[in-house]
Formats: sequence, structure tokens, C-alpha cells
Amino acid sequence: MVDSANLETLANAYQRVMKVAPDSIDTKTKRKLVIGSLVEASARGVQDEDILTDSAIGAVTRYRQSPFGRFGRDVLSWLARIKPR
Repeated sequence: MVDSANLETLANAYQRVMKVAPDSIDTKTKRKLVIGSLVEASARGVQDEDILTDSAIGAVTRYRQSPFGRFGRDVLSWLARIKPR
């Protein structure tokens, strides 16, 4: 069970990560990565906002550096270039 103080900490960490997460990853994917990381860290008993934030930023960074993340970024970049104006 998540108490209200920890819920506020999770919400603050979520907002911090979403502000610094790169725009090259679509919002739905970022949200999924960040929430998953925060839930996992919280389940392990982490209650420090800075540690939660670092953990979530690490999840986004790992995704961006993965082959799938690079492929998605490249496809989105390509689509942006050919987008009709």
C-alpha cells in the first residue's frame, strides 16, 4: 500500500522526469517507462525522491540507447522530414 506522503514523492519524481525526458521519445512510451520504473523502485521500498528520479531517468536513457529506441527515433525523424507541409 502506498501512503499519501510516498504518493506525493512519486508524483514529484514523475513530473521532474517528464520535464527532462527527451522529446525524441513519444509521450506514451515515456509515460510507460517512467511509471514502470517508479512503481518498481517504490515496490523495493525506495522513498527518496532524488533516487526515484534518477532511476526513472535511467530507464528512459536505457530505452534511448537500446536498438529499439534508436530505430524508433530514426523512424520518427524520417517521418518528420517527409511530412507534407
